[in-house]
Amino acid sequence: MNCFLHLRDLERRGLIGLLVTQVKVVLVPGVSTIVDFAFLDLATGVYQHAEFKGFETPAWRIKKKLWRLFGPTPLLMFTAKSIKPVEVIPPGYATFVLCKPGLPF
Repeated sequence: MNCFLHLRDLERRGLIGLLVTQVKVVLVPGVSTIVDFAFLDLATGVYQHAEFKGFETPAWRIKKKLWRLFGPTPLLMFTAKSIKPVEVIPPGYATFVLCKPGLPF
């Protein structure tokens, strides 16, 4: 499965918008990660990030834990075997304290 082509198809069908690739996300000062995709779910109005993983590295496991605490949006996890997310990590509860009001993500 090619995750980009799947998301591009969703964009062409009007289900998502604002699709971008290789997005740097700062989780805490000095700790950032680059996620594969970011897009706006047009049905819900929720901005989301998506990550495609063939396998998890030790560094990604740490960043995944940080995402659970500080991630600014839901993070959809895809693998090569599924066009549906295999895991959805909700936005971190600490994000609501750190984000500036009015920002969509």
